[in-house]
This record gives sequence, C-alpha cells and structure tokens, in this order.
Amino acid sequence: MKSVILLSCFCAAILLAGDERHPDFHVNVNMVQVRVAVTHANGQYVRNLDARDFRVTENGVEQKIRTISVPAQTDAAAATNVFILFDTSNPMYQGFVYAEDAIADFIRRLPPNDPVAIYGFSRNVTRLTPPTRDRFADMVALRHAVSGDETALYDAILVTLREAASVTGNRVIVVFSNGPDTSSVLAPVHVCSVAEDEGIPIYVISTHVRSRYAQEALQSFTSSTGGKIYYARDWQDEKAAFQAVGDDLRNSYVLAYYPSGNADSVYRKIEVEVRGENGRKYHVRARTGYRSER
Repeated sequence: MKSVILLSCFCAAILLAGDERHPDFHVNVNMVQVRVAVTHANGQYVRNLDARDFRVTENGVEQKIRTISVPAQTDAAAATNVFILFDTSNPMYQGFVYAEDAIADFIRRLPPNDPVAIYGFSRNVTRLTPPTRDRFADMVALRHAVSGDETALYDAILVTLREAASVTGNRVIVVFSNGPDTSSVLAPVHVCSVAEDEGIPIYVISTHVRSRYAQEALQSFTSSTGGKIYYARDWQDEKAAFQAVGDDLRNSYVLAYYPSGNADSVYRKIEVEVRGENGRKYHVRARTGYRSER
C-alpha cells in the first residue's frame, strides 16, 4: 500500500528542534556498523578476509570487532535491507520508463534474502512498498510510480534515512535521481550530518548534475557513508551503474563493534585498514565517522 510522507511537516518538526540554520541532530551510540569494500588496485574485490584481517579505530583507538558479515555468506542474518529512492519528479519524465526498467533489473539481481523497500519522490516522498522479499510486490509497486512536480532530493534522502534507521540489520540506500534539487527545505550539509551519524551507506546514480554545488552535495552523501556515486547519461549507463552497485553490495563486508575509549569525544573518526603487508596494496572504502551524544 502506498504511503505519502509529507516532507514539509517532517522537516518543520526537525527545524523546530534547533536553530533553523543549524538544526541539532543527535544519535544514540550503541553497536556501530561499518560496511567495508576492499579492492585491489585494478578494482577487483578482495573476498577472502575475516575479522582478524581488519583493524578498526575511532580517533586512533583500536576497536574490538564483535561480528562480521563476509561476501560468501548467504544466510538470512547476512541479508541487506535495500531502500531504493526513485526520482519521479518532472525532470525524469522523458527517461521514466528506462529508469523503471533499470531499477527492476537491479531488484531481480539482488539475493532473494535481501528485503527491498521502494520510495518515489518529487516534492514529497511516497512509500511504494515497505521492506519485503516479495519481488512481485516490488515490481507492481515500481510500476505504480507516477512522475510529476518539483524535486526535493535532499529532503527525500533524509526521510528515507529515518525510515531505514528504524529497521534492524544491514541497510543501504540506493538513490536514482536526475540530480538537481529544486525544492528541498533542508540544506545538503544538514542531511549529510544525519547520513554520516546513521552510518547507512548511500549509493547515488545520477543522470544529470548541472552545478558543482549539486555534485559536491551528492559526493558528500556517498563518501561520508561508505557508498559511491555513479553518473549515467543514458539507459545503458543506468543499467551498468545498477550492476556496479549490486556487485559492491555482494562483495562488501559488514563489521560491527561497541565503541570504547572515546567517552569524551563528540566526533569519532572511523578508520578501517587491512592488516599485514598485502593490506597496504588494497583500497578500503568505509564510512568516515559519526557524532555521539554525550
């Protein structure tokens, strides 16, 4: 069942919590999850690591890894909740059908244990389907998306973050958008702060970015959370980008730990590295840190 989430009311509530220019966001620190992609110099994924191969630090203090999900795992515990945020605003009109096809193909290729939630957005966000393993329901919901209205990309990412944060387990957000934001209430820096603190990786597939400001905003969402941005100018690029996202999800590790040794630190910088001589040759991509509530 569709559920329309009114962005204006949602964002107004957030702004009331603090100054309109600098709203206060807080996150309760419990177990910290870090999704990690490890690649060779040629971009090939490294899949044969375990917890002993990783070193995780917060502000330089090494953390004890409590659990790890590795690429080879296929059980329900290692499943990833995939939240797809689909731009249905006016600028997407001409390529709307191609975009739906690319998203549908991406969903079909996901592991059957991965629940998928689909959201459409323009000025407001519509929950087309909650997290479900029913691929038929996903396809039906996707085909019921309707294009039109202005683009509130940053607000929509924030709403999806809040929805994803309410779900336990591994979570990622995949954003498919035309790029330019025309009607968001919140600035990118505020949304990026929440994204970084929640630690949910954000992948962005953008069909068009008209300004350096917009490009930097999308880059901040992805780099701070351990996700990645892809630019797709036509339907072939869109399919290739979604395939690349799927490959990244299937080949990533998820580390979890209880933070220690930084009780007096508001911002906690996370660094992940692979131990040993070979680790120096690898490229590691992960979230960059978060703010704790004192």
